[in-house]
Amino acid sequence: MTFKIKVTESLDGGDSVGNIYIGKNWKYCHPYVEKIGKWIVYGNMENGFLRLNMCGISRGFDEPSTLTPEHTPPPPKSTNEQIDFKKIREGYFVKSKKDLELEIIALRKKRDE
Repeated sequence: MTFKIKVTESLDGGDSVGNIYIGKNWKYCHPYVEKIGKWIVYGNMENGFLRLNMCGISRGFDEPSTLTPEHTPPPPKSTNEQIDFKKIREGYFVKSKKDLELEIIALRKKRDE
């Protein structure tokens, strides 16, 4: 139910590199942190736990999709679509990765202004 997160960069300038927080998976909606990785986190402290914005845009770098339509491929409707679904999903993954890169660039720019 909990995870530990260490700040490696503060994109809003409001935190210190090296700070460690204990987060809690609330299970209402994604994101659900269950494996080691690098994340971009949007959240706040609640009752001593880091709480990620529910159904928000916090996400891991290895699975950078959000719950927005432009990052979530529609489910296949037929057998032929299932064959192409892997290829379609890969296209969404590439877009999600690029959007994450652009988001970080924009946040760094805003922080450094």
